[in-house]
Amino acid sequence: MGGLKSMKEMVRIVDNSKPRKTVEEKQYLICLTGMGQDDWIIVEGRTEAYEYIKNAVHWIDFENSFVLVENLSLAERKSVYAFLKHVQDNYDDGFDIDEYIESDREEEFRASNIDSSVNINSDERLDMASFMDGTITTENL
Repeated sequence: MGGLKSMKEMVRIVDNSKPRKTVEEKQYLICLTGMGQDDWIIVEGRTEAYEYIKNAVHWIDFENSFVLVENLSLAERKSVYAFLKHVQDNYDDGFDIDEYIESDREEEFRASNIDSSVNINSDERLDMASFMDGTITTENL
């Protein structure tokens, strides 16, 4: 009998006497990074977490920022984008993260396509007042 392993019965006790917390009672760890700054804060309630992130959305690095809800492991954290999309499915306040991200990408595209090597000499600029009253002098090329 020495070769037989004794079997143990494993039992997990679930305490149902405590009411489950609602999404507005849970704590949220918000970990934001971007534009040279980091911001980690714990807030209570999904709506407060959502509003906090919306107020910081202009500087957030969406690839590296995340939200962690109490009682979940770090591996179960959600990206800021996924969190905002989930909340928007249940809370319509007119804010759309996809519209914000799209407009942000358009700005980055425009900024990356500006030729910064062009130097403008202030002496060569048109004087708007001269242009409006027709007194611009021209030179033949």
